[in-house]
Amino acid sequence: MSEEVLLYRADHLADAWLLRRQLEAAGIPVRLAGEALTGLAGAIPIGDARPMLWVPKAHEADARAVVDRFHGPELVHPARRCPACGEENPAGFAICWNCEAPL
Repeated sequence: MSEEVLLYRADHLADAWLLRRQLEAAGIPVRLAGEALTGLAGAIPIGDARPMLWVPKAHEADARAVVDRFHGPELVHPARRCPACGEENPAGFAICWNCEAPL
């Protein structure tokens, strides 16, 4: 049996299933663990109740690339500087929080 590495702790079981399918489609062997524990969150520490995806160490680099694609870009809409006052505004703001100028 090959050595396995913990690739991913999912926040939700659905995320674990979706990512597992993507890994399998990429030809990467994957093992889902902790699936039965998700209903015990609160009775056991929350981190212990999260589903985990394990892959053979030899496939770790390829598997991490699949995880990166699964999550997509961290910031689709970056923060913007106000053209009037220069303050940084979070993504999605239509007017500046500081001076109320349109962004």
